[in-house]
Amino acid sequence: MVTKTEPKMDIAQILGVDSSAGRALQRKRWIAAATLAATIVVVTIIRLSTGNGAPKQYKTQEVRRGSLTVTVTATGTLQPTNEVSVGSELSGIIKSVEVDYNGRVKVGQILARLDTSKLEAQITQAKAALESARAKVLQTQATVVETKAKLAQFQKVRELSNGKVPSQTEMDAAKATFERAKADGASAAASVSQAQATLQANETDLAKSIIRSPINGIVLTRSIEPGQTVAASFQAPVLFTLAEDLKRMQLEA
Repeated sequence: MVTKTEPKMDIAQILGVDSSAGRALQRKRWIAAATLAATIVVVTIIRLSTGNGAPKQYKTQEVRRGSLTVTVTATGTLQPTNEVSVGSELSGIIKSVEVDYNGRVKVGQILARLDTSKLEAQITQAKAALESARAKVLQTQATVVETKAKLAQFQKVRELSNGKVPSQTEMDAAKATFERAKADGASAAASVSQAQATLQANETDLAKSIIRSPINGIVLTRSIEPGQTVAASFQAPVLFTLAEDLKRMQLEA
């Protein structure tokens, strides 16, 4: 039996592919990729050196102490350094307002006036009560003199009668009357002091009905108009706001 041996055929021939042609194609692809990478590198270097100006430079020097300046920015309200609120201790109706916004005022200058009709009536009543108390003092003084004289007379008669007349009961009654007269005199004197204090309080209220400026300054706000009612039951209502000096201001930030 005779066996025929076929010569080995090249795989490239079987597939119909030329091996030399494949190697040439692969070599071309590598060359193209290398060329593209080199182009990218060159372009990047050119852009870094000429695209954004001069290249960065660094400078070194020795460490030394110095001042550190910190700048802070903020917003806030500009206000005067000294601001005074002026109110009223009394309740009543505003009779007149003497100043206006942005007006300059001096210490003691009148800002507003309250209606004083009721206060004047109270002062008249207090004066009458004082006069009545003083008259009561005069009356008690006369009673003291009278009871004292009567007691002295009883004592003299008793001495002349060797204690027989007047009786001890009459002597005790005369002494008690004299002591009551002195007590009434002390009470009347106290009533005079009380009436004087009431009158002074009413006169003080009358003085407070005129609202004056406590400082030299400028009127910033005015919260009242003539005819308005001021109620000072629990705290003094603010009627004016004064600034002492607008040349010196402070920022509340």
